[in-house]
Amino acid sequence: MGSPAADRKAAANAVALDDESIARALRHLKRRDPTLARVIREVGACDILRTTDPYRFLIRSILFQQISVHAGRAIEARLKGHFGGRLPPSERLRATRATTLRGLGLSRQKILAVHSIAATAAAGELRANGALRIFETLPSLKR
Repeated sequence: MGSPAADRKAAANAVALDDESIARALRHLKRRDPTLARVIREVGACDILRTTDPYRFLIRSILFQQISVHAGRAIEARLKGHFGGRLPPSERLRATRATTLRGLGLSRQKILAVHSIAATAAAGELRANGALRIFETLPSLKR
């Protein structure tokens, strides 16, 4: 989804989740979504590869959520372009005004989500193995 160099770097820094974490994730998904539970039963669980940077992973997940890959890449490029070609540190993203992010193409919901993720990361509360819990702890990401 990113540049080939960034994707290679992310793959080189990736770590596999332990079996218990994957089993917990599958149980969680099956409980939350009956359709997905049926797909998991029929197709089997996917191989999960996580990067060691949950902040980057979550921000990119929000940027690409419910839009085409092309649109997601365009928003990501504008966001990175605004911050000198890189995803900004959490403190800087958290301090970025909503109007600025809106001008870069983020919807109101995406702005709430990235601000929540950035605030959580800036507070040191974002952990690489907390992917399941992040959706329970970030106010704007709760269902």
